[in-house]
Amino acid sequence: MFNETEQLDATLSAVGTTGTYTGAGISVIGGLMLNEVAMIVGMVVGVLGLLVNTYFKQRMTDAHIAALEAQTRREQEAHDEMMRDYYEKRTHAPTQR
Repeated sequence: MFNETEQLDATLSAVGTTGTYTGAGISVIGGLMLNEVAMIVGMVVGVLGLLVNTYFKQRMTDAHIAALEAQTRREQEAHDEMMRDYYEKRTHAPTQR
């Protein structure tokens, strides 16, 4: 009987040890996979964020450039009008508009 008990204890101990190591291995592999998935998702989110940010910054830059060009054009037209008026007052000769 003692022999059967020892054999049963050894078998159960081996099963317990195998289960423990198997669980630990699965946990390590699962943890690495989870970290890798998190890393990949983080990189994808980072790249998408960069692309979206670049797109909207470019749109803002284009709008700002268009606004500056329109302002410059208005200022140049106002300046040209003032110079025509000045020239007409000085020479009393109308200029073509």
